[in-house]
Amino acid sequence: MDVISEMMGVPEEDRAEVRRQADIVVHREDGVYDVPQAGAEASLWLVVYYQAMVDQRRKQPSDDLTSALIGVATVPAVWLAARELFREQRATVLATLPLLAAFLSAVSYWHLNWSRVGLRVILVPLFAALIVFALWRGFNTDRPDRWRPPVRSSEV
Repeated sequence: MDVISEMMGVPEEDRAEVRRQADIVVHREDGVYDVPQAGAEASLWLVVYYQAMVDQRRKQPSDDLTSALIGVATVPAVWLAARELFREQRATVLATLPLLAAFLSAVSYWHLNWSRVGLRVILVPLFAALIVFALWRGFNTDRPDRWRPPVRSSEV
C-alpha cells in the first residue's frame, strides 16, 4: 500500500492512516463473506480522503507518476497510429514519418507540460492516437464480409 500511496501522491504523514483504513477494508473474519460495518466505514473514509486529494490537486496541480506514465505511453501510441496511416509508404522516404511523429510528441512542450502537471487532459492524445490506429487498421483490413448487411434473427 505504501508504493501505491507514493505513486498517487499521498503525503508521507497520511500514509499510515491510509494503510490502516485499507487493511480494514480488506480484512474478513473466517467464514464471513459480507462486508463488515467497519469495512464499509473505512471504504467511505478512503473515498472521502481521495476525493479531497483530487479536489486539492485540481486547485494546485503537482507532479504525478500516473500522468507521467500516460505521457510516456502516448509516444509509442503516436508511432503506431502514424505507422498505420503511412503503411503504403514503407518503401519510400515517408517511412520515417512515424518515427518523426513519435519524436515530436516526445519533445512537444505541451505534451511534456501536461504529463508533468497531472491533469486528466493528458489522456486525450493517448486515446486519440489509439483510436486513429484502431480505425485506420480496421479500414485497411481486407475482410470480404465487412460491408455485408447484418443477419436478422428471423433469417437464421
